[in-house]
Amino acid sequence: MNIPQPTVPVCIPARWAASRFPGKLLQRLGHGTVLSHTIARASAKAPGPVIVLADDHRIAEEARRTGCSFRLIKGPFRNGSERIAGALEAGLLGELPEYIINVQGDAVGLPEEAAAQCLEALLQDPAASLASCAVSAPHAQHHGRTTVRIKNGRAESFSRQPLNPGPTASSDLLLHIGVYAYRTAALLELARRTPGPLELSESLEQLRWLENQHHIAIRVLDEVPAAALAIDRPHDLRFHQELGGSQTESN
Repeated sequence: MNIPQPTVPVCIPARWAASRFPGKLLQRLGHGTVLSHTIARASAKAPGPVIVLADDHRIAEEARRTGCSFRLIKGPFRNGSERIAGALEAGLLGELPEYIINVQGDAVGLPEEAAAQCLEALLQDPAASLASCAVSAPHAQHHGRTTVRIKNGRAESFSRQPLNPGPTASSDLLLHIGVYAYRTAALLELARRTPGPLELSESLEQLRWLENQHHIAIRVLDEVPAAALAIDRPHDLRFHQELGGSQTESN
């Protein structure tokens, strides 16, 4: 069932001091940077305006260089969800939208359709307050990526370890792609909650939804495993060039 999609802002929370790889978003990748590549992928078929939420003037300047809108917002945010909630509460995104999308700044493998697909998954599941995407992969393609277990189109768990994909999946693994669509009211509520033990142990922001009994709709995309590529550590730059370099060079 195709549901007409509203115009929804697409935010890219972008911070300089990433704990595992500080400054990673401005590392060179192909003809640009990690951030410029993600902006290009997110903007190609975005369901609304793309806005970088920067915590540092260097990030803001890179967004400006690409022609992407940006907002500067500093604060003790623990993750991208909290940064978006902070921007909404500060009025930096204008009138509160009913829905909002988060593309992780290092999600360099992001399929161009992912944001729209993620939003559609949320709209098709009225009981879900969050939606995200995944891609099927063999165990050999895990490489430390976040995996998800699903049942009947909803997430049961996420982990940095390889999870059984669940009874309704037909692959070895489901690799999580760094894109989320939120119902804004739920985002604002959960951004104020204290992280639970699962979120703290895995350092995965989406686990806050599951720990607070919220449903997460998952759309499994018909894409290659490289769609889940993200730059978490220095060696991921080389790994991306090996698996997804042709995409990078085309942008």
